[in-house]
Amino acid sequence: MKAAISFVAMLLAFRFVAAADVAGVATCADKGAGQDACYVAWRWTATPPQHLAVQRFVPALRGWEIVEETAGSKTGKSAKAVEPGHLYRVRACDDVQLDQSCVESTAFWAPFAPQRSEDLPEVVVTQRGRVLTVGRALPLTTQTIQYNVYQLELELEGIEAAALPAMTAPERRWGAKDFRADDNLTNNIYDVYSSLRKGQSASAVADQSAPKEFIGDVPQAEWAQFRAERVRGVPEQGMIVFASTAPKHTVTIFADITCEHCEALVRDMDELNRLGVRVQLLAYPLSGPNSDTGKKMADVWCAADPKEAFRRAVQKQPISPAKCEQPIVALDYALARQLGIVGSPGIISEDGRVTGYLPPKELVAFLGGH
Repeated sequence: MKAAISFVAMLLAFRFVAAADVAGVATCADKGAGQDACYVAWRWTATPPQHLAVQRFVPALRGWEIVEETAGSKTGKSAKAVEPGHLYRVRACDDVQLDQSCVESTAFWAPFAPQRSEDLPEVVVTQRGRVLTVGRALPLTTQTIQYNVYQLELELEGIEAAALPAMTAPERRWGAKDFRADDNLTNNIYDVYSSLRKGQSASAVADQSAPKEFIGDVPQAEWAQFRAERVRGVPEQGMIVFASTAPKHTVTIFADITCEHCEALVRDMDELNRLGVRVQLLAYPLSGPNSDTGKKMADVWCAADPKEAFRRAVQKQPISPAKCEQPIVALDYALARQLGIVGSPGIISEDGRVTGYLPPKELVAFLGGH
């Protein structure tokens, strides 16, 4: 991979491009036993243009990022292994400034291939707060398919999938005489991706009569009521509660133990309680429930003394590992996404209004105003 990428190449990398012919096939190749990752292999139907780039799809950019550049060749393989959980393709151009000079390959999904069930999270949470559960009682091969399908949908959530290239067809399709067990994964991924490109979702069931679960689906004038009602339905057993002896207000705070203002929040807690504010903490690791921070927050919320564990974690002191029967952090994170909380701490009043961090007296003034 080159250390520096030209400005023109950057423009090519980070956007969708039109008028590129699909003239090649990219595959996940040379994946050895016990390896999670593979290499990008390509094969063109004719001699490709002279500039070739291996690209990875980046959802946040809604486009493709160059991960490796090389001279054009009819067949070849990337120098480095791919990162599981992303789409990859190969693009070749005679002139990187002219889309008309480019051809592109089909895309493929670099799959997660865990060796144990414990290597997979129990749940995946979408950007809209939808909770997708991995079936722990199922065989590892089935869990692996579930998790890869969920991650693919998450990768393309909110993306105009129809603008993406077609996916490389599996070597063996359903019903083939030499169909193997590991073909289940590639065929499931291929079918889900094809459905997403047609605007369909494999795991979401459209039901217009069902209660709205995402704040963006309700009128803005009803957002506060929506938040208030959803927060009232959260069981106290999953909260870390700092109670006041003379409560006048209750706030629900979505917090990340790594956020700067959450450290100030810990320092403010005694004064908030003295001022009559009851604080209910919910877990909101901004990097996601399956991140290192999310796993550490699970240790906090599942601790024998969660309040003390929260204080210690925010102050970057060590805490002991702990487990809960329910994936509390993932469920809290999902609720935060459903309520449109984008930062930490996200403070919600009893009537559903939202603010970020405020010093104790300012927060009390906010709670008293409408």
